[in-house]
Amino acid sequence: MRIVVGDWDNRARHVGEVFGAMNAIGSDITLDDRDTKIGTMNDAARYGYHGFGGLFTQFPIIGDPAQRLIDAATYEWSKDVAAEHEAMALKKESKDAAAGVGATNSLIDSFATGQGANGSVAHEHAKGEAKQSYITGREDAYSALRTRK
Repeated sequence: MRIVVGDWDNRARHVGEVFGAMNAIGSDITLDDRDTKIGTMNDAARYGYHGFGGLFTQFPIIGDPAQRLIDAATYEWSKDVAAEHEAMALKKESKDAAAGVGATNSLIDSFATGQGANGSVAHEHAKGEAKQSYITGREDAYSALRTRK
């Protein structure tokens, strides 16, 4: 059996691109969930500020300072909650991306073992090509799916 590195690289490129694109789709769902949670929290802060704070603006002397205090408190609360949602989403996205690269490598390892070429130059090149293509496929899908922060 003749192992051609270029043939393996071509196959690995396609596998990496597809796995990367699939990972980006899953990540987009995670980021949409994060954005929805932050949007809901921002709405709650605004409604709280205007609704609750509006009760105090009726009172002379203390009304305006009370409104400002409520504004500051809801702003600080919203920053903390947004940071928490951001951190949770990024942690999940990082874990999922690592798992996707691992799954891609496992597929190529399995193919190499089946071909009796485990550890060969073709096998190692294919894993490197798949990882690069995984990143490319992921970024291409992101470009199509969303404008990222």
